[in-house]
Amino acid sequence: MVDTVSVNYDLGKRYFGNAFNIGIGYFLTDNIRTSISLKPHLNSFLSNKSKNGEVYGIQFDLGLDYFYNISKDLSFSFGTTASRIIGGYGITSGGAKNKEYLVVNGNELYDNDIGFHIIDNSWAFSPKIGIHYAITKNIIITANSGFQLTFGRTSRLNFAGLQKDGTVKWNRKEYNDADVDLTINNSKINSDNIDKLPYKFSGLFFELGTIINLNK
Repeated sequence: MVDTVSVNYDLGKRYFGNAFNIGIGYFLTDNIRTSISLKPHLNSFLSNKSKNGEVYGIQFDLGLDYFYNISKDLSFSFGTTASRIIGGYGITSGGAKNKEYLVVNGNELYDNDIGFHIIDNSWAFSPKIGIHYAITKNIIITANSGFQLTFGRTSRLNFAGLQKDGTVKWNRKEYNDADVDLTINNSKINSDNIDKLPYKFSGLFFELGTIINLNK
């Protein structure tokens, strides 16, 4: 028997996504700071089913900033960040209807919560500016804004579910595979038009946070 898994979405426009940022920085000189940070999207912590229709993922950043001191407690920064983005989008979840398991790439998935997802990876470059205010010697309130530009984007489908022995199997599928049909706004997605996917990891960003200064 052949199983068909399908879903339809009417997606409204969403202009913002949410993530939190944790990282560490080091001043190479009095005014130049290098940093590394990790930014998981909050949707990444949802259950498999709750990711349906949601963008998720994680971003790794390497930054370099120049600080200009206005006063003892107030400073501005100008810098840039290079990033690697490992993103995803939840299409749907479910299992076989006509038999006990669903076959994907020759693998039998015995799971009623198989995740059908897009895996969307890219690189990014982000010029940014920031303002920083020291409320104490070791605690600094900071705000940053910039524009993230992505490039080198790749995208594919991934179907993940449990095998008979209980292990999770990830099954990679390309948009051009004969048994896959992803259509958005009446356009079939293939490897040459992934720009038609209804989301992106580029654009304006705003960050609010707290820096703990460990310099003694």
